[in-house]
Amino acid sequence: MTLFGLQVWLNSLIYCGLVDTHILSGGSYASGKNVRLKTTEFIHLQSGSTPGPHIPVMDGSMGVRGHCLVKLNSSRAILISGEGFGRTTAIFDFDDQSWTFGPDLNYGRGWHSCGLITDNANNRILAVAGGLQSRSTEMWTLDQSSDSRWIMGPNLPVSVSGASGVVLHDRYLILVGGHSEIMFKLDCFSGVSHCEWCQMEQELEHKKYLGSALLIPDTMAVCLQNDDDYK
Repeated sequence: MTLFGLQVWLNSLIYCGLVDTHILSGGSYASGKNVRLKTTEFIHLQSGSTPGPHIPVMDGSMGVRGHCLVKLNSSRAILISGEGFGRTTAIFDFDDQSWTFGPDLNYGRGWHSCGLITDNANNRILAVAGGLQSRSTEMWTLDQSSDSRWIMGPNLPVSVSGASGVVLHDRYLILVGGHSEIMFKLDCFSGVSHCEWCQMEQELEHKKYLGSALLIPDTMAVCLQNDDDYK
């Protein structure tokens, strides 16, 4: 597999989640203005876009930015923390197109990274890592319905913010970019108490703060390399 990364401007959308043939997007900066947004949009791949329900931000907040969004299953996605959102999480239901509050984080954070991974025991673990001046990790085991809490996980070796989280083989969360060329990998063996971060041997050639990264198959990379249409 190959990691593909690129730099994005601050007034770009901070997150998107694929939902069949639609993309759910929202929050971030207003174009050309240093303000937060609480609006959402559905981007229909065949027919433009339509507005969605507002994100349920805290009282007095203009919106949210520096957050992340993770697709939990075929019917739900979760928006996690961010500036203007404190420790709050919000779950979006694709069927009735509504937001409801999820379990609060232990600490508010912004410009952090998120990913949904599976450990050796097939536990589905949602991980939130780093943020501004933060080394901490918080984890939620989704399949334990009786325990909807965020548990503190292992600390990163250094603080990481503005990095893109990429999930490899449903097992590892890799942090790409941020303030450093170094990449880190989270591995969970059996539950949130048996997880660890390690520094990867590979390093980026250049720092990519607030960049985006995507996992693509090696066969796709070879195809793009050899096809004249993509040169």
